[in-house]
Amino acid sequence: MMEMSRHIAKFWHSKELEVKFLELPFTTENITMIFILPDAKHGLSSMKGTIENYINHKQFSKRKVHIKLPKFSTQITLDLVSFLKEKGVKSLFNSSADLSGISLQKGLSVSSLRQKVFINVTEKGVEAASATYGIMNKMLQTAKMPEEIEEFIADHPFLFFLREKQNNMIVFIGQFVG
Repeated sequence: MMEMSRHIAKFWHSKELEVKFLELPFTTENITMIFILPDAKHGLSSMKGTIENYINHKQFSKRKVHIKLPKFSTQITLDLVSFLKEKGVKSLFNSSADLSGISLQKGLSVSSLRQKVFINVTEKGVEAASATYGIMNKMLQTAKMPEEIEEFIADHPFLFFLREKQNNMIVFIGQFVG
């Protein structure tokens, strides 16, 4: 179990959605890992149909949080060709692709593009992709924190995702079922 007591983190408990949100920054400021923990032990299955409702919430506030997360690791291989085509990138994948910046050969195109993502949560922090990031503990010097300590004890299934902050893009989403 990864355990942090009195950690300053972005936290929100939604009584309406019946979930707790926890956002932990990495040492690289542009990526955060967000955990969504249902209040009910078996509440994950009722969440899945409305994941957009959970991802788009921005009502986090910095709080003192007692955090317990299980150690886990996961990996996935993503086919980026279909993703990029859905986003409107089409010429890269046919003979009209302009790859003159990387080769003088004409008629080059991309036929396959895959990304392998690794996430490893240990008692020391989080490893994501090929780079290792430690969870930062940012203490606020000027803001007075509420004395109440929130609890985020992930002892049952939860969702998690990595978010790139500048473009508010989800780069990975997963679930922990134990």
